[in-house]
Amino acid sequence: MNLKELYPEIPFAVAALDKKSEDFLKKIGDDKLIVLSGEEIWGADFWKNLQCRMKRDERAFTSKSALVEWTLEHGFDKCMFLDSDIMLLDRIDDVLNMLDKYDTILAPARFTMENWRKSRAGNFNGGIYGFSKGGLRLLRIYKSLCFENCINLPIDNLFHDQKYLDLFIHYHGTGIIRDYGINVSGTDFDELKPHQKEDGKWYVKDNVPIRLFHATAVTPKSFGLVIKKHDLDIASFEKCGGKAKLKGDRVAQKNKLKISSLANLLRISRLIRLYWIYYVDLIKVFQCINRIISLPDYNIPTRWKETFKKKEPLLEKLREDYRKMPKN
Repeated sequence: MNLKELYPEIPFAVAALDKKSEDFLKKIGDDKLIVLSGEEIWGADFWKNLQCRMKRDERAFTSKSALVEWTLEHGFDKCMFLDSDIMLLDRIDDVLNMLDKYDTILAPARFTMENWRKSRAGNFNGGIYGFSKGGLRLLRIYKSLCFENCINLPIDNLFHDQKYLDLFIHYHGTGIIRDYGINVSGTDFDELKPHQKEDGKWYVKDNVPIRLFHATAVTPKSFGLVIKKHDLDIASFEKCGGKAKLKGDRVAQKNKLKISSLANLLRISRLIRLYWIYYVDLIKVFQCINRIISLPDYNIPTRWKETFKKKEPLLEKLREDYRKMPKN
């Protein structure tokens, strides 16, 4: 509802990755709201494969690129992706207009030199980016990378879909959003020092107004804009016919990886220091097997087949989609 108030004229596409969410969103009946299922943005074979080898949050991360690709293939010249935990405080027309000049635009994570180790998660934020049709080839490469592997494993240079964005800096059609008031989150509070003035508006350093706030998992729940975002979500949910309170913890899924405790023990062993590359591969095997055993969709033999037999042919199809396109 926050986006609709500021941009009533722009269509919004939402990926509903479970049946309950899809049914709820479709009941809203807004002609500017495009509700798409995972199968619609991926295709039946690809979506089944993802269900068989990725956790719920991993499917969501990897499906962002597929959602953006769907919009560019269905009549839209450009698309701005925003995470569901983002709140606009004002219009961002100048940011959207960057897609008239660039093929893709990214928001920096703003890690300081002193906090350089945090860049293991990527130097750009995966919750806000945009593509125009000129960046379709790059988007398809990105989509194939996410389909292949969308896990959180920093020791292997992986952090869901986000770490891949670091590679975009080598692409000449990439634009960087430099406005300090765009994508303000708990990650950069020390650097930006967000605060509310007597006029009731929010600012960061140099008196730059906050226009796009990102209520990420690390952002303090007691922060004023996080509370405002939560209240807005509840009000929007109830306005659209919802009766239950919003709930959910994006990191809760991690606690279900029973084998991860063994991996943590291995992490500090001498064996790691001697055979690092084998350790990384071992962790991947643990994660893969854990998903095959514990995911709720389909049975174990089907999940095994999708993971070890069908993934690679499907991945090759995605690669062919961008290989046949002319390079920019």
